[in-house]
Amino acid sequence: MTELLLFSIAAFVVVCMLSAFMRSGRFFSSLFFSALSGLGGLFLTYGIGLYTIPLLVISPLTIAVSVFLGLPGVIGMLCLKLL
Repeated sequence: MTELLLFSIAAFVVVCMLSAFMRSGRFFSSLFFSALSGLGGLFLTYGIGLYTIPLLVISPLTIAVSVFLGLPGVIGMLCLKLL
């Protein structure tokens, strides 16, 4: 039951992000910038974690979250990891 709820929330967030990209008038450039900034934040966090405590690992889930949600997704994953 909780998995279905989490999946529903994640789907809602992705739909909201895609609608925000469409309303900007520059869908592909907004999506590309968000994906690049999210991946940059993820790899920067991973690189810093090599020298300190590893906070985020590189997995298909973390890459998908950072691509679709950008930097807010990376910050959200860090907050969830630190709780």
